[in-house]
Amino acid sequence: MSLGHGPKVTTSGLILCLDAANPKSYIGLPNKTAADWVQTGTENWDTVTANSLTGSTVSASQNKIVRLDLGKTFDNITVNFELDAVSTDMNVYLRDAELGTVINQNNTTTGSKTVSGAGVRYIDFSIFQTDSATVTGITITSPDWFDLSGNGNHAVLTDAPTFSNGTLQFDGISQYATVDGGIRTQIDAGSASTIIAIANMKSIEHVDNLIGWGNANTALTWGLYSQSSVLRAGYQGATLGNAGAIGNQWVFLAARFDATDTYATVRGNLTDVDATVGKGVYDWHGIGTGNPVTICKTSYYARWMEADVSAIYVYDTFLTDTQLEQHYNALRGRFGI
Repeated sequence: MSLGHGPKVTTSGLILCLDAANPKSYIGLPNKTAADWVQTGTENWDTVTANSLTGSTVSASQNKIVRLDLGKTFDNITVNFELDAVSTDMNVYLRDAELGTVINQNNTTTGSKTVSGAGVRYIDFSIFQTDSATVTGITITSPDWFDLSGNGNHAVLTDAPTFSNGTLQFDGISQYATVDGGIRTQIDAGSASTIIAIANMKSIEHVDNLIGWGNANTALTWGLYSQSSVLRAGYQGATLGNAGAIGNQWVFLAARFDATDTYATVRGNLTDVDATVGKGVYDWHGIGTGNPVTICKTSYYARWMEADVSAIYVYDTFLTDTQLEQHYNALRGRFGI
């Protein structure tokens, strides 16, 4: 089966496939501005910014409605906001592509609010006759990096990494992705694990994760995880390299875990690396659910990795050298590796 561009790769044991170059995987929320909110009511909201709305009392038999067009239909949308003032109620409508109502939430009290729905194209904030409202802190989220493995391990992006030419560019300051928590059970239940990524890492510092899970302080870790600025298979596993060796260029990375060993593979415009380090099964089993699986952010700590990421695959099996080669051939052409 082909999950991206190029030759087919195995899907047996595949539990995560995130591919920024595949429009079925990366769909992306639009960056909203004040101009994207369109007044559609009989009266206008008084002030409109990208993330806040203020509407004074509406005249009798009139309404104030402002609408955001997401540009396409999203299967899972969540809108969070703070209702700082409301006279009677303020309605939020999530609407489909034909402007039919998916969800209508009446908000009659102040405070933090959340409304979610599926099949959503438009978002309306509405106040009606004799009502007024002030809305702040509007955020819209979606699992906008979809898992093509069929396991539902979608990733939610934080602080809008830049999408460009089939890659997601994480700034190393605040941008990262969080993978659905269900993947942790799947990883932990497996007797082996394989991670494959194609990325350009601009920095590799202590406890950075390209993708990782677990707390380095307990030595219970899984992922492409850095120890003392050296990227490894898990925090203490086989060595992939430091920034001087594998950074600031596109590389194909693979980490394989079995019951007793970890294996690291790097392919790129550099000397290829293959390594094996003996490590016990305790290193990547029994991590627990206290920390998420994160991309370009340390799983347990406020550290971010600056990197451009094109694709990440995770298997709950130990891929053979031949299967790794299939992945390498499928991905290498994107960036001339």
